[in-house]
Amino acid sequence: DVSGADFITFQLENTTGDTTGLLLTDCLLYSDGSRAGASPASNAGQGKSSSGTADNVKLTSLNFVANLNAEVKKNVLNSLGDSFEEGVCLLGWSDSPYVRFYVGDYERLTGNFSCPDELVDSESKFRLSIYLDDAEDSPVQTVDMSRTIAVTPLDIDVSGADFITFQLENTTGDTTGLLLTDCYLTK
Repeated sequence: DVSGADFITFQLENTTGDTTGLLLTDCLLYSDGSRAGASPASNAGQGKSSSGTADNVKLTSLNFVANLNAEVKKNVLNSLGDSFEEGVCLLGWSDSPYVRFYVGDYERLTGNFSCPDELVDSESKFRLSIYLDDAEDSPVQTVDMSRTIAVTPLDIDVSGADFITFQLENTTGDTTGLLLTDCYLTK
């Protein structure tokens, strides 16, 4: 309730890193009280978009919370020649690429992963770790990968988590790569 106030201020304090951020969405102010208690979704078209329905959202439509060498690519190939309309692609050389998404509004992530065609080092072997929130030491899934990996299905329960992170780590060679395709979050 902001009745009687002249200003509303949102202040961020950095406690652990170099950057802070705030995104306010679906915020409404009413001067007559007629919409008091109404949810933002009831005022905003139920949250449906071309990136899915209100209960089913494409992973490629979400912003990255954090990443190193990750991007959404269109018309992408995996290392076995399969083509996809779009996917989240991670590529790394001597580093450990990763991408983190906010999943706090969802129950399940489904989709596929494979190795992107851009990874040309056939000798490289690397590990994919998928973890929720900050549980790097307790991944929900760990997969040893190389350029020869086939399209592999994903089905991860994300209920109760705020974030999901996909991270690659070199085990042999200098390059790593991950291609996430046909991934959807559902409520």
